[in-house]
Amino acid sequence: MGRRRMLLRPRCSRCFIAGPRVDLACTAWPHPGVPQVQQLQDDLRSRIDPRVYLKAAWLDAEVPALWPEEAPYAEPAVKRRKQELAVGRHLARRVLGQAGAQPGPLLRREDRTVIWPEGYSGSISHTKDVVVAGAARAGEVPCLGLDVEASIVSLNLVTKLLREDERDILSGLDEAATARRTTTVFSVKEAFYKAQYPVTQTFLGFMDVRLEIDFADQTVRAVVVREDSPIRGLALEGFWVESGPWIASAFTGPVPSIGAPAPLR
Repeated sequence: MGRRRMLLRPRCSRCFIAGPRVDLACTAWPHPGVPQVQQLQDDLRSRIDPRVYLKAAWLDAEVPALWPEEAPYAEPAVKRRKQELAVGRHLARRVLGQAGAQPGPLLRREDRTVIWPEGYSGSISHTKDVVVAGAARAGEVPCLGLDVEASIVSLNLVTKLLREDERDILSGLDEAATARRTTTVFSVKEAFYKAQYPVTQTFLGFMDVRLEIDFADQTVRAVVVREDSPIRGLALEGFWVESGPWIASAFTGPVPSIGAPAPLR
């Protein structure tokens, strides 16, 4: 009887593993837990520029091994980090292929950022249980940044993540709502950084960027306001979604213009 119950647990038709560990080539749906990831993917796709190809998967999904040229990146890493690398690059290759790129290794620079194929932009983000990757033709979407968060950040980080002129968005909220809104700010600023960095090669801290947020529409405008930054005034518009246990953010756009920051609204 116990044996029968075990066999009746949902399993992947290709890898025969029960639970959310899924071979991404499988066609049997739904796997346990997959609807949540599918919803995250759908929620992001419904908001992002339609010229961006995007996929999400569980962190412990069954994927092909890293390409030989990528393998050295995983050698000093713990098992979890190796899985992050494998799933992230597998998803990235899939969305790059949809955008028109030829399959190949995704190498990285000394600063650990991905070297995307010439003519393409991309972004990878992962949290403790899920990975998201997006890609587009750089001539259409030069700036692309994604971030996904599963853990709510500590309230101790409010003053490290939000500028003084941003903290009014926390007014009147209880601790739980404050923590969730702070996590949204963290995710949004991470996505903005990842969108601008490949174009500007400029490092930014959380205090260097001011957000103009519309919580009703879940849209945001991010502006670099650091006085001595070479990209002071650079601005991009983005959005975020709250999907199941995750908060995910995205910025897309043309090469951003640089000018004086807009006045506070």
